[in-house]
Amino acid sequence: MTAPSPVLEALRAATAEGHRALESTPTMAALGAPDCDEAALARALQVLAAGFGEHEPALAGEAWYRPQAPAIRRDLERLGLAPSAPAAVAEDGSAASLVGIAYVLVGSRLGARVTAQRLAQRFGEDFVRGLQYFGAEASFSAPQWRAFQERAGLLEGEEARALACAAAVRTFRRFEQLARGGAGEGDEA
Repeated sequence: MTAPSPVLEALRAATAEGHRALESTPTMAALGAPDCDEAALARALQVLAAGFGEHEPALAGEAWYRPQAPAIRRDLERLGLAPSAPAAVAEDGSAASLVGIAYVLVGSRLGARVTAQRLAQRFGEDFVRGLQYFGAEASFSAPQWRAFQERAGLLEGEEARALACAAAVRTFRRFEQLARGGAGEGDEA
């Protein structure tokens, strides 16, 4: 196994606190709780739908990226809910910023595989297989992560790493805001 690239090391270090903060929100922590119910799952899916829906448009030109918002919307529909229409996040469009956003979104797919195992214990394998985000789409997480690593490996220099880290931190922060049920600064509630 090869050592992580300097970009990945910088992203992990820069986002560690934001990652923990997001996972510790009541909405996201409920996914791993033994008493997780469909309502808790639906709340988490609504957060994911909003977050992916806001950030994925920035990655629209990245041929290697497989969008997840449609799968999450289908899961919400399966649970009888309609996702809200998110607004796209304004990013500078630089390669470095896109790597920062992708780090969070693609990394989320790896986390979804772990969460799927917990959900299967609670709801059963058939239920989880019927979900798109935690079920059918999970098989794409490893190839997506490899493609992301290749893309991230193309970034060169401290400035690019700093821009990628800043975008990843903003993305985690936005997901945390959504998970806490609040709009971010400048957003309408």
